[in-house]
Amino acid sequence: MSRRSQIGVVAALSLIVVTVGGLGYVIEGQYGATGVTILSVAVSAGLSAALVILYFRQSAILESQRDLLTAELNRGTREQHTETLRHRVRLWHGNPDRETGESPIDGPQLSLPTVGTCSFNSAPAGGDFIEFAGEEEEFHVIPRQLHGDRYLVDLLNNHARDLKLQMRYVHYLNTRFEEQRSSFIEEFDYGVDVEGDGFTLKPQEDLSRWIFDHLVKIERGIFDSFGEARKSMIGKISSTGNHPEEPIVWVRAKASHMAEVAIYGAHFREDELDNMSELGADARELAEESLPTVLNEVERDFPHDSVQAAAERLDEGVDAVDELEQILLEYDGKPVYRGDCEYLRDARIEAELDSE
Repeated sequence: MSRRSQIGVVAALSLIVVTVGGLGYVIEGQYGATGVTILSVAVSAGLSAALVILYFRQSAILESQRDLLTAELNRGTREQHTETLRHRVRLWHGNPDRETGESPIDGPQLSLPTVGTCSFNSAPAGGDFIEFAGEEEEFHVIPRQLHGDRYLVDLLNNHARDLKLQMRYVHYLNTRFEEQRSSFIEEFDYGVDVEGDGFTLKPQEDLSRWIFDHLVKIERGIFDSFGEARKSMIGKISSTGNHPEEPIVWVRAKASHMAEVAIYGAHFREDELDNMSELGADARELAEESLPTVLNEVERDFPHDSVQAAAERLDEGVDAVDELEQILLEYDGKPVYRGDCEYLRDARIEAELDSE
Protein backbone atom coordinates (compact mmCIF):
# COMPACT_ATOMS: atom_id res chain seq x y z
CA MET A 1 0.00 0.00 0.00
CA SER A 2 1.36 3.46 -0.92
CA ARG A 3 1.95 6.18 1.70
CA ARG A 4 -0.86 8.29 0.21
CA SER A 5 -3.27 5.36 0.65
CA GLN A 6 -2.10 4.87 4.25
CA ILE A 7 -2.75 8.56 5.06
CA GLY A 8 -6.19 8.26 3.44
CA VAL A 9 -7.11 5.25 5.57
CA VAL A 10 -5.97 6.97 8.81
CA ALA A 11 -7.94 10.09 7.91
CA ALA A 12 -11.06 8.05 7.15
CA LEU A 13 -10.81 6.15 10.44
CA SER A 14 -10.27 9.38 12.36
CA LEU A 15 -13.35 10.91 10.72
CA ILE A 16 -15.41 7.82 11.61
CA VAL A 17 -14.24 7.96 15.25
CA VAL A 18 -15.07 11.66 15.53
CA THR A 19 -18.45 11.21 13.83
CA VAL A 20 -19.46 8.22 15.95
CA GLY A 21 -18.27 9.98 19.13
CA GLY A 22 -20.27 13.11 18.33
CA LEU A 23 -23.33 11.09 17.36
CA GLY A 24 -23.08 9.11 20.61
CA TYR A 25 -22.99 12.31 22.64
CA VAL A 26 -26.11 13.63 20.92
CA ILE A 27 -28.03 10.32 21.26
CA GLU A 28 -27.11 9.99 24.95
CA GLY A 29 -28.43 13.47 25.59
CA GLN A 30 -31.77 12.72 23.88
CA TYR A 31 -32.38 8.99 24.50
CA GLY A 32 -30.16 8.08 27.41
CA ALA A 33 -28.24 4.81 27.86
CA THR A 34 -30.67 2.79 25.69
CA GLY A 35 -29.95 4.91 22.64
CA VAL A 36 -26.23 4.55 23.19
CA THR A 37 -26.60 0.75 23.37
CA ILE A 38 -28.53 0.65 20.09
CA LEU A 39 -25.90 2.86 18.49
CA SER A 40 -23.13 0.55 19.73
CA VAL A 41 -24.86 -2.49 18.25
CA ALA A 42 -25.37 -0.72 14.92
CA VAL A 43 -21.78 0.45 14.81
CA SER A 44 -20.49 -3.04 15.65
CA ALA A 45 -22.63 -4.56 12.90
CA GLY A 46 -21.42 -1.97 10.42
CA LEU A 47 -17.80 -2.50 11.34
CA SER A 48 -18.21 -6.27 11.08
CA ALA A 49 -19.72 -5.90 7.64
CA ALA A 50 -16.89 -3.58 6.64
CA LEU A 51 -14.33 -6.09 7.88
CA VAL A 52 -16.00 -8.86 5.88
CA ILE A 53 -15.94 -6.70 2.76
CA LEU A 54 -12.29 -5.81 3.32
CA TYR A 55 -11.45 -9.49 3.84
CA PHE A 56 -13.03 -10.54 0.56
CA ARG A 57 -11.43 -7.63 -1.28
CA GLN A 58 -8.04 -8.54 0.13
CA SER A 59 -8.59 -12.20 -0.79
CA ALA A 60 -9.51 -11.17 -4.33
CA ILE A 61 -6.37 -9.04 -4.58
CA LEU A 62 -4.19 -11.88 -3.32
CA GLU A 63 -5.86 -14.31 -5.73
CA SER A 64 -5.29 -11.90 -8.59
CA GLN A 65 -1.66 -11.48 -7.62
CA ARG A 66 -1.25 -15.26 -7.42
CA ASP A 67 -2.84 -15.66 -10.86
CA LEU A 68 -0.50 -13.02 -12.28
CA LEU A 69 2.49 -14.75 -10.72
CA THR A 70 1.36 -18.13 -12.06
CA ALA A 71 0.77 -16.66 -15.51
CA GLU A 72 4.24 -15.10 -15.45
CA LEU A 73 5.78 -18.41 -14.41
CA ASN A 74 3.83 -20.25 -17.12
CA ARG A 75 4.93 -17.74 -19.73
CA GLY A 76 8.54 -18.15 -18.70
CA THR A 77 8.18 -21.93 -18.80
CA ARG A 78 6.62 -21.80 -22.28
CA GLU A 79 9.40 -19.55 -23.53
CA GLN A 80 12.01 -21.89 -22.08
CA HIS A 81 10.27 -24.93 -23.59
CA THR A 82 10.05 -23.14 -26.93
CA GLU A 83 13.82 -22.69 -26.95
CA THR A 84 14.27 -26.40 -26.24
CA LEU A 85 12.04 -27.24 -29.21
CA ARG A 86 13.65 -24.57 -31.40
CA HIS A 87 17.00 -26.28 -30.90
CA ARG A 88 15.49 -29.43 -32.48
CA VAL A 89 14.11 -27.39 -35.36
CA ARG A 90 17.55 -25.95 -36.05
CA LEU A 91 19.23 -29.35 -35.86
CA TRP A 92 16.69 -30.75 -38.28
CA HIS A 93 17.14 -27.92 -40.77
CA GLY A 94 20.90 -27.95 -40.35
CA ASN A 95 21.63 -24.35 -41.25
CA PRO A 96 18.69 -21.98 -40.71
CA ASP A 97 21.05 -19.00 -40.70
CA ARG A 98 22.24 -19.97 -44.19
CA GLU A 99 25.91 -19.80 -43.29
CA THR A 100 28.27 -20.81 -46.09
CA GLY A 101 31.60 -22.56 -46.04
CA GLU A 102 35.01 -20.99 -46.41
CA SER A 103 34.88 -21.30 -50.18
CA PRO A 104 32.52 -18.87 -51.97
CA ILE A 105 31.18 -21.74 -54.07
CA ASP A 106 30.17 -23.75 -51.00
CA GLY A 107 26.44 -23.56 -50.48
CA PRO A 108 24.76 -23.84 -47.08
CA GLN A 109 24.90 -27.39 -45.74
CA LEU A 110 21.46 -28.61 -44.70
CA SER A 111 20.19 -31.66 -42.81
CA LEU A 112 17.11 -32.11 -44.98
CA PRO A 113 16.27 -34.92 -47.39
CA THR A 114 16.93 -34.15 -51.02
CA VAL A 115 15.55 -35.20 -54.38
CA GLY A 116 18.24 -36.33 -56.77
CA THR A 117 18.01 -36.87 -60.50
CA CYS A 118 16.50 -40.34 -60.12
CA SER A 119 15.80 -40.96 -56.42
CA PHE A 120 14.89 -39.53 -53.05
CA ASN A 121 17.88 -39.15 -50.73
CA SER A 122 17.60 -39.41 -46.96
CA ALA A 123 18.44 -36.55 -44.65
CA PRO A 124 22.11 -36.60 -43.59
CA ALA A 125 22.66 -38.49 -40.35
CA GLY A 126 24.07 -35.50 -38.47
CA GLY A 127 25.91 -35.53 -35.17
CA ASP A 128 28.42 -38.35 -34.67
CA PHE A 129 26.73 -40.76 -37.07
CA ILE A 130 28.91 -42.04 -39.90
CA GLU A 131 27.41 -42.89 -43.28
CA PHE A 132 29.12 -45.02 -45.88
CA ALA A 133 28.74 -44.55 -49.62
CA GLY A 134 26.26 -46.97 -51.12
CA GLU A 135 24.90 -48.00 -47.73
CA GLU A 136 21.31 -49.19 -48.12
CA GLU A 137 18.92 -48.06 -45.44
CA GLU A 138 15.34 -47.02 -44.94
CA PHE A 139 14.52 -43.57 -46.25
CA HIS A 140 14.22 -41.00 -43.48
CA VAL A 141 13.18 -37.35 -43.50
CA ILE A 142 14.62 -36.60 -40.05
CA PRO A 143 18.39 -36.77 -39.36
CA ARG A 144 19.29 -39.92 -37.46
CA GLN A 145 20.75 -37.89 -34.61
CA LEU A 146 17.17 -36.84 -33.80
CA HIS A 147 15.56 -40.26 -34.10
CA GLY A 148 13.77 -41.09 -30.85
CA ASP A 149 14.36 -37.61 -29.41
CA ARG A 150 11.49 -37.03 -26.97
CA TYR A 151 11.40 -33.28 -27.52
CA LEU A 152 11.17 -33.73 -31.28
CA VAL A 153 8.27 -36.14 -30.71
CA ASP A 154 6.65 -33.49 -28.49
CA LEU A 155 7.22 -30.84 -31.16
CA LEU A 156 5.54 -32.88 -33.89
CA ASN A 157 2.65 -34.20 -31.80
CA ASN A 158 1.75 -31.11 -29.76
CA HIS A 159 3.24 -27.92 -31.17
CA ALA A 160 3.86 -28.30 -34.92
CA ARG A 161 1.19 -30.48 -36.51
CA ASP A 162 1.76 -28.86 -39.92
CA LEU A 163 5.41 -29.88 -39.75
CA LYS A 164 4.40 -33.45 -38.96
CA LEU A 165 1.97 -33.54 -41.90
CA GLN A 166 4.63 -32.25 -44.30
CA MET A 167 7.13 -34.81 -43.03
CA ARG A 168 4.58 -37.56 -43.68
CA TYR A 169 3.87 -36.20 -47.16
CA VAL A 170 7.55 -36.43 -48.13
CA HIS A 171 7.57 -40.00 -46.80
CA TYR A 172 4.46 -40.77 -48.82
CA LEU A 173 5.97 -39.48 -52.07
CA ASN A 174 9.09 -41.56 -51.56
CA THR A 175 6.99 -44.65 -50.84
CA ARG A 176 5.00 -44.17 -54.04
CA PHE A 177 8.24 -43.62 -55.99
CA GLU A 178 9.72 -46.85 -54.63
CA GLU A 179 6.54 -48.72 -55.52
CA GLN A 180 6.80 -47.56 -59.13
CA ARG A 181 10.47 -48.49 -59.26
CA SER A 182 9.76 -51.94 -57.83
CA SER A 183 6.99 -52.41 -60.38
CA PHE A 184 9.38 -51.67 -63.26
CA ILE A 185 12.06 -53.98 -61.87
CA GLU A 186 9.60 -56.83 -61.33
CA GLU A 187 8.28 -56.54 -64.88
CA PHE A 188 11.72 -56.13 -66.45
CA ASP A 189 12.26 -59.06 -68.85
CA TYR A 190 14.61 -57.59 -71.42
CA GLY A 191 17.84 -59.13 -70.24
CA VAL A 192 18.88 -62.43 -71.82
CA ASP A 193 21.81 -64.77 -71.30
CA VAL A 194 24.56 -64.54 -73.90
CA GLU A 195 27.09 -67.31 -74.53
CA GLY A 196 30.71 -66.27 -74.62
CA ASP A 197 33.98 -68.16 -75.11
CA GLY A 198 34.22 -70.21 -71.92
CA PHE A 199 31.52 -68.34 -69.99
CA THR A 200 27.87 -67.34 -70.00
CA LEU A 201 27.09 -63.63 -69.62
CA LYS A 202 24.00 -63.18 -67.43
CA PRO A 203 22.14 -59.96 -66.55
CA GLN A 204 22.31 -59.08 -62.86
CA GLU A 205 19.58 -57.66 -60.63
CA ASP A 206 21.13 -54.19 -60.75
CA LEU A 207 20.74 -54.00 -64.54
CA SER A 208 17.00 -53.26 -64.33
CA ARG A 209 17.51 -50.66 -61.56
CA TRP A 210 20.33 -49.05 -63.53
CA ILE A 211 18.22 -48.78 -66.69
CA PHE A 212 15.26 -47.49 -64.66
CA ASP A 213 17.37 -44.63 -63.30
CA HIS A 214 18.32 -43.54 -66.81
CA LEU A 215 14.72 -43.73 -68.04
CA VAL A 216 13.63 -41.50 -65.15
CA LYS A 217 16.26 -38.98 -66.21
CA ILE A 218 14.70 -38.92 -69.68
CA GLU A 219 11.25 -38.23 -68.22
CA ARG A 220 12.65 -35.42 -66.08
CA GLY A 221 14.45 -33.76 -69.00
CA ILE A 222 17.97 -34.56 -67.85
CA PHE A 223 18.44 -36.45 -71.11
CA ASP A 224 16.87 -34.90 -74.19
CA SER A 225 16.12 -38.22 -75.84
CA PHE A 226 16.38 -41.97 -75.50
CA GLY A 227 19.30 -41.87 -77.90
CA GLU A 228 21.25 -39.59 -75.58
CA ALA A 229 20.48 -41.86 -72.62
CA ARG A 230 21.52 -44.92 -74.64
CA LYS A 231 24.88 -43.36 -75.48
CA SER A 232 25.42 -42.48 -71.82
CA MET A 233 24.60 -46.01 -70.62
CA ILE A 234 26.85 -47.76 -73.11
CA GLY A 235 29.69 -45.41 -72.20
CA LYS A 236 29.32 -46.15 -68.49
CA ILE A 237 30.44 -49.78 -68.65
CA SER A 238 33.61 -49.24 -66.69
CA SER A 239 35.34 -52.20 -65.07
CA THR A 240 35.35 -55.87 -64.14
CA GLY A 241 35.94 -57.65 -60.86
CA ASN A 242 35.90 -61.18 -59.52
CA HIS A 243 33.18 -62.53 -57.25
CA PRO A 244 34.79 -63.24 -53.85
CA GLU A 245 33.50 -66.83 -53.63
CA GLU A 246 32.05 -67.99 -56.95
CA PRO A 247 33.56 -68.34 -60.46
CA ILE A 248 31.96 -65.14 -61.68
CA VAL A 249 33.45 -61.99 -63.13
CA TRP A 250 31.32 -58.90 -62.61
CA VAL A 251 30.95 -56.36 -65.39
CA ARG A 252 30.34 -53.04 -63.69
CA ALA A 253 28.85 -49.75 -64.85
CA LYS A 254 28.97 -46.31 -63.29
CA ALA A 255 25.83 -45.50 -61.35
CA SER A 256 27.05 -42.19 -59.92
CA HIS A 257 30.29 -40.30 -59.50
CA MET A 258 31.05 -42.40 -56.39
CA ALA A 259 29.51 -45.81 -57.10
CA GLU A 260 29.45 -48.66 -59.58
CA VAL A 261 26.95 -51.51 -59.93
CA ALA A 262 27.32 -54.96 -61.43
CA ILE A 263 24.99 -55.11 -64.44
CA TYR A 264 26.33 -58.39 -65.87
CA GLY A 265 28.02 -61.46 -64.48
CA ALA A 266 30.23 -63.76 -66.54
CA HIS A 267 29.71 -67.29 -65.18
CA PHE A 268 32.72 -69.41 -66.14
CA ARG A 269 32.73 -73.10 -66.89
CA GLU A 270 34.94 -75.31 -64.75
CA ASP A 271 37.40 -75.94 -67.57
CA GLU A 272 37.98 -72.19 -67.96
CA LEU A 273 38.47 -71.23 -64.30
CA ASP A 274 42.20 -70.81 -64.77
CA ASN A 275 41.55 -68.28 -67.54
CA MET A 276 39.12 -66.04 -65.65
CA SER A 277 41.56 -63.15 -65.32
CA GLU A 278 42.45 -63.21 -69.01
CA LEU A 279 38.83 -63.53 -70.12
CA GLY A 280 37.58 -60.62 -68.00
CA ALA A 281 38.19 -58.22 -70.89
CA ASP A 282 36.19 -60.53 -73.17
CA ALA A 283 33.28 -60.43 -70.72
CA ARG A 284 33.30 -56.65 -70.72
CA GLU A 285 33.45 -56.52 -74.51
CA LEU A 286 30.51 -58.94 -74.79
CA ALA A 287 28.53 -56.81 -72.33
CA GLU A 288 29.16 -53.72 -74.47
CA GLU A 289 27.89 -55.65 -77.50
CA SER A 290 24.84 -57.09 -75.70
CA LEU A 291 23.61 -53.97 -73.93
CA PRO A 292 22.45 -52.13 -77.10
CA THR A 293 20.17 -55.08 -77.93
CA VAL A 294 18.60 -54.84 -74.48
CA LEU A 295 18.17 -51.09 -74.85
CA ASN A 296 16.49 -51.54 -78.22
CA GLU A 297 13.87 -53.72 -76.56
CA VAL A 298 13.42 -51.18 -73.76
CA GLU A 299 13.03 -48.34 -76.26
CA ARG A 300 10.38 -50.30 -78.15
CA ASP A 301 8.10 -50.11 -75.11
CA PHE A 302 9.10 -46.56 -74.16
CA PRO A 303 7.62 -44.59 -72.43
CA HIS A 304 6.85 -46.84 -69.48
CA ASP A 305 3.91 -45.97 -67.22
CA SER A 306 5.77 -46.85 -64.03
CA VAL A 307 8.73 -44.68 -65.04
CA GLN A 308 6.51 -41.71 -65.84
CA ALA A 309 4.71 -42.03 -62.50
CA ALA A 310 8.03 -42.30 -60.65
CA ALA A 311 9.34 -39.15 -62.35
CA GLU A 312 6.18 -37.28 -61.34
CA ARG A 313 6.68 -38.30 -57.71
CA LEU A 314 10.23 -36.94 -57.83
CA ASP A 315 9.04 -33.62 -59.26
CA GLU A 316 6.43 -33.39 -56.50
CA GLY A 317 9.12 -34.31 -54.00
CA VAL A 318 11.19 -31.26 -54.95
CA ASP A 319 8.30 -28.97 -54.01
CA ALA A 320 7.50 -31.00 -50.88
CA VAL A 321 11.04 -30.76 -49.51
CA ASP A 322 11.11 -27.02 -50.25
CA GLU A 323 7.87 -26.63 -48.29
CA LEU A 324 9.31 -28.69 -45.44
CA GLU A 325 12.26 -26.32 -45.25
CA GLN A 326 9.99 -23.26 -45.24
CA ILE A 327 7.95 -24.65 -42.35
CA LEU A 328 11.13 -25.32 -40.37
CA LEU A 329 12.32 -21.76 -41.01
CA GLU A 330 8.96 -20.39 -39.87
CA TYR A 331 9.21 -22.28 -36.59
CA ASP A 332 12.78 -21.15 -36.12
CA GLY A 333 11.51 -17.55 -36.28
CA LYS A 334 8.49 -17.92 -33.98
CA PRO A 335 9.00 -16.30 -30.55
CA VAL A 336 6.72 -18.78 -28.77
CA TYR A 337 5.29 -22.12 -29.89
CA ARG A 338 1.59 -22.70 -29.34
CA GLY A 339 0.06 -25.94 -28.09
CA ASP A 340 0.03 -27.86 -24.83
CA CYS A 341 2.04 -30.85 -23.67
CA GLU A 342 2.99 -32.85 -20.59
CA TYR A 343 6.05 -30.68 -19.93
CA LEU A 344 3.95 -27.50 -19.72
CA ARG A 345 1.23 -29.22 -17.68
CA ASP A 346 3.77 -30.48 -15.15
CA ALA A 347 5.25 -26.99 -14.90
CA ARG A 348 1.80 -25.49 -14.25
CA ILE A 349 1.14 -27.94 -11.43
CA GLU A 350 4.46 -27.09 -9.80
CA ALA A 351 3.75 -23.36 -10.12
CA GLU A 352 0.31 -23.77 -8.51
CA LEU A 353 1.76 -25.78 -5.63
CA ASP A 354 4.50 -23.21 -5.05
CA SER A 355 1.99 -20.36 -4.97
CA GLU A 356 -0.24 -21.97 -2.33
